[in-house]
Amino acid sequence: MSVESDFILWALAEVSTPGEILPPEGLLAVAATDPDPIAALSDHDRTNALFAALVEEFGFLEFVRRTQTFPATEMQQRIVGLLSWTIHGCRDWRLEEDPRHERLVSIFVVTQYCGHAGKIWSNFPVEAANERLSQELAALLGRMRINIGMQGFSRSPISDAEAISEFNLADESGNWPVLAEHLRHLDDRWSPKTFSSQAAQYLHRFFPETLVEIASSARQTFFATQLLEPLSAPDACEVALRSGNAYVEFVTAYRCAVWDRTAKAEPEDQRLQLLISDLLVKVARDAPRWSLWMQAFCRYPQYYPSIAKALGRALAGVQEDAIGPYVDAIVLTSMRSASRSVVAETLGSFRSEASIERRRYLWKRAFERWEKWEFGSQQFGIAFHQIAFSELDYAIVGYALECMSEDDCQRELVKIRGELSKLGDRWFRTVSDFGNEKYRLLSVCQPFAHATTTPANWLATGEYLPYDPGNDRYIALALGVI
Repeated sequence: MSVESDFILWALAEVSTPGEILPPEGLLAVAATDPDPIAALSDHDRTNALFAALVEEFGFLEFVRRTQTFPATEMQQRIVGLLSWTIHGCRDWRLEEDPRHERLVSIFVVTQYCGHAGKIWSNFPVEAANERLSQELAALLGRMRINIGMQGFSRSPISDAEAISEFNLADESGNWPVLAEHLRHLDDRWSPKTFSSQAAQYLHRFFPETLVEIASSARQTFFATQLLEPLSAPDACEVALRSGNAYVEFVTAYRCAVWDRTAKAEPEDQRLQLLISDLLVKVARDAPRWSLWMQAFCRYPQYYPSIAKALGRALAGVQEDAIGPYVDAIVLTSMRSASRSVVAETLGSFRSEASIERRRYLWKRAFERWEKWEFGSQQFGIAFHQIAFSELDYAIVGYALECMSEDDCQRELVKIRGELSKLGDRWFRTVSDFGNEKYRLLSVCQPFAHATTTPANWLATGEYLPYDPGNDRYIALALGVI
């Protein structure tokens, strides 16, 4: 933890001892003059005015951040007094005494400012719990709607409007693949608003059931994101699992899949991985939604690497008919894409968890698709200039090792070698056509050749030839591969 975080935790501990309660007078004055303090926390300029008023009185926290040292004793007592006011403010809050939410907004500005470096709410004393406050927060969050405007998009106004319209339609219909595509481009252009962020953290700390109830009623992707983004990734997963809400479940999975800048736990956290896997298994029981999730997260796995291991574990536990949508969703290319290693990570996790019967089922399903694909050689405009790999290579090696005998694997290599040796006897329209067929056969050979080495790592990193260039000089010279 940082010195700033240590300082805030020290101050919270000191609040338990009798001392001065110090209201943020400047902040309260600015909140009192705003026509709608709650709305102010969603407006950039008005939010800045609120925080500026707090910094003017308690700006020594900036000194702590810059110098990484505790401030003078007088300043220490001022922050203790401010936090004491904040805790008492939560405990004693009443709507009839704060109908415009001036004090509530001021409390949240303080907790946002002081919680910059750490988890301030998780260390708040239980005396800050207030049933009336939780009910009002639930009502305010329940009325919240988030409208996406042009601001934040970098494209032209016409395409901006089209993108927003497409997003809104996908949001209404639960078109998760389209939503995932848009969210990838919006990740760095928005952040949770102060009110929803602080309200969610307060409820999670003191009234978690209320937060789950609010999450259960979410009908917007961005609202669900605003609600859960402030929580740690494992905590967000637990809320999602309990909510039963499709929007909440999707944004939680998306967040864990991309592992963005807001995540507050390590990707390898065992608890988190188990929770993500449990969420995926839960969604897999709904076949139409599972198919859409696979299209969202598995078409281009390189964009969602942090979900790989949990997805592999989930594939080992889902019903058999959920395997196909995963295999079919992956976009196959011959371009050595980064998705290849992400798929291998998923299937490595699957391999360690699944029974031999389940593994063979997936390997066969993948092999059937891979064999029919033929490295895209039947598609117009596809040209090979080198040996190609595919996103399903790991699964094809699995097929060779666990669905074929050693003799079958060797026979496949002999067959490929025979086809290569006869290429010179075939007629091709162009030299490029000859090269395409040569490299297609060499590419098909790769997973089978790798399997014959009994590899510890099923994902090949090198290239193989189905003949010895030193001894089979004729084939090597004829093919131009020496």
